[in-house]
Amino acid sequence: MQQDLFGLTPAGEAVYVYTLRNTAGMAVRLLDYGATLMQCWVPDREGHFGDVVLGCDTLHDYIQHSPYFGATVGRVANRIANARYAREGRTWQLDHNDGKHHLHGGHQGFDKRVWRVESIAGERNALDFHLLSPDGDGGYPGELAVSVRYTLLEDNSLQIDYSARTSALTPCNLSNHSYWNLACHDSVLQHTLALHAEHYLEVDPELIPTGRVLPVADTPFDFRRARALGRDLQVLPDGYDHNFVVAAARRSQPEPAAELYDPESGRYLQVYTTEPGIQCYTGNFLNGVPGKAGASYARFGGICLETQMFPDAVHHDHFPSVWLHPGEHYHQHTRYAFSLR
Repeated sequence: MQQDLFGLTPAGEAVYVYTLRNTAGMAVRLLDYGATLMQCWVPDREGHFGDVVLGCDTLHDYIQHSPYFGATVGRVANRIANARYAREGRTWQLDHNDGKHHLHGGHQGFDKRVWRVESIAGERNALDFHLLSPDGDGGYPGELAVSVRYTLLEDNSLQIDYSARTSALTPCNLSNHSYWNLACHDSVLQHTLALHAEHYLEVDPELIPTGRVLPVADTPFDFRRARALGRDLQVLPDGYDHNFVVAAARRSQPEPAAELYDPESGRYLQVYTTEPGIQCYTGNFLNGVPGKAGASYARFGGICLETQMFPDAVHHDHFPSVWLHPGEHYHQHTRYAFSLR
């Protein structure tokens, strides 16, 4: 494991980048700023390695311009309608950072914090990231202790384990917000995607779930068989930003949720998770964001496959629960497995 200084925050806090590499040559680089997956180098069918996640070259760009590139998002990933919720006779007001709504933990979500990093005895290719979210953070009740472990495996898989404990009842829904591009450049619309989802969540024009869980059959949301991401853009010109139901509840062990394939490079990504939902977001709001090596990321330049509980679950009791009680242990596990086809 290699550690290098990446930059200083405006407050003078040092930010480091950590490199993990397996014997097959796959490498990932991780930032303690946002517990972020900054780079992920995997081979194509010709044996050439490429970086398959979007990101920035400088800490300044991550702070000023990043739309959650590779970051750990929380305390609650995705949207909460009207930035508030009621529980046990009390209303909790959260940050408004997505119009009138709350997104990915608010103005100073977990993606904007410098996490404490800890190596793991006997584990050459694993790192733990720790964060203590104080009571009232973003408007949420309770002190939340969060840990995220990244492990690079010898079979070219990247495993992420999340855990959390709280001092008071709070919603908790953590996720990773990596933008994948298996071609390493240009649009992902020629990538094919398969999702293990019979249903998806209907959303309103502001991307807030209506509460209706609809079948994907005979809709542009039917990815039960792999097909090109761009196939139905004439029906959905703004792209995808929808949560797909891959299970009825959180599972004890990760199971297949999605497969992404780039015909040009032959790179194939399989996503396994314990979580019941996967947010498929096709980079619809990328609009020339400064990227790596002078790149400017355009619309549809990457796809997020965010494993998580359902968005706005605090307002829908029939959704899988996001409530974490004192004494309970939050845990979720997601694995990204790379191969060639």
